[in-house]
Amino acid sequence: MIAYGFPPVGGSTAVRVLKLCKYLPEFLWQPVVLTVKKPRVFEFDSGLLQELPQDIEIYRTPSLELPCSCYKGWVGGSVKISAFSYFPLKKLLGRWFKKLRYMLLMVDVRIGWVPFTVFAGYRIIKKRNIKLIYVAVKPFSSLLAAIILKKVTRLPLVIDFHDAWIAFNQSFWNDKPVYFRRLEGIIEKMAVRCADKIISVNENIVNDFRLRYSFCPKDKFISIPNGYDSEDFTEAISARDKDIFSITYTGSLYAKRSPENFLRALKMLLKEDPSLRQRVRFYYIGKVTVANKQFFDDECLKDVIELVGTLPHKECVKRIRQSDLLLFIEDQVDISDMLFPTKIFEYVASSRPILALAKKGLASDLIRESASGVILEDGDIPAIKDKIAGFIKDAAGSIIGQGSDKAVISRYSHEAGSKVLADVFNGLTG
Repeated sequence: MIAYGFPPVGGSTAVRVLKLCKYLPEFLWQPVVLTVKKPRVFEFDSGLLQELPQDIEIYRTPSLELPCSCYKGWVGGSVKISAFSYFPLKKLLGRWFKKLRYMLLMVDVRIGWVPFTVFAGYRIIKKRNIKLIYVAVKPFSSLLAAIILKKVTRLPLVIDFHDAWIAFNQSFWNDKPVYFRRLEGIIEKMAVRCADKIISVNENIVNDFRLRYSFCPKDKFISIPNGYDSEDFTEAISARDKDIFSITYTGSLYAKRSPENFLRALKMLLKEDPSLRQRVRFYYIGKVTVANKQFFDDECLKDVIELVGTLPHKECVKRIRQSDLLLFIEDQVDISDMLFPTKIFEYVASSRPILALAKKGLASDLIRESASGVILEDGDIPAIKDKIAGFIKDAAGSIIGQGSDKAVISRYSHEAGSKVLADVFNGLTG
């Protein structure tokens, strides 16, 4: 299993690979992990190390990469608020830095890990008599290592796209030069041809692959969604504070996934009923960035908003389970129907009611199917305000959350996903 994102790295990619390592042995597959020794990332969760199986083999290699601080502000990372954030030349400098980044670090900033992955991967394959190669993508530069190792070893290759790549360029990375997008298209096509199986985290990304690579058999592409670990929801948690109605959002917020309309609705509700200021709290568990800081600085909301910051994954799950209402905000992009954020699975597994601000997409489909919450359009501020008031009135939050469909939710456990992946491995190795 080749995965740059692996504990102590945090985030959805690391959690997905960790849970596969945890549950695949139940289906007679023993993972041997190849990852990086000193990951250059912004998100760490050392608590995930405690969840690693005791007998798992992990190989960690060096990597040639810039320190995070060198590209923190110009590759989409979270940046601290500082005087430089408002410096007039920042925008101009940012454009030049990005162009330089694309010239020097083609594909992505992790490309310096590829040669180490190839050499270490080949040695491990020979030493441990490996039967199959699984590569977790992203980073997308891992595809280069996957192609080379497949050519050299001729072992079955499974590539797991945790995000779409080419399909996402226009919505999220539209500043990339056209020639780099073409290069990425060539790399992806080579990887698809080389791989014996292409996996992704949702059916819409898989269908996009099938459409663009119609020369491949349709069953070469399958969907294994992210999920939740049922063991995380059996641990005891402290009781909720009955005097406070808690609304929780976990994860990232940025320009295209903004809390603006939710906070406007909350402010409108507090103006109508000032007594709620003593009873309502909104907890944001995630990083505060330049893009969302302005909304949290509103003087009318300061006494009801608590910026928790990032938390270890297990602690985050506990906070979810202790909440009266969970907030989900869909990305305001054309390809929102290809996004299936990991947190939604833990939301529905918690049996807490969900308020989803979404227009379309797989997350809202799951909420409907599992009867886990209500879905409103992000721009309908009066309706959002009225729905928050309704949830507060039903302070126990039991009408929707406790009535969720457990049979639907159970399909998205990490154990179920590991069973599907084990079946894929069995099919490729006989």
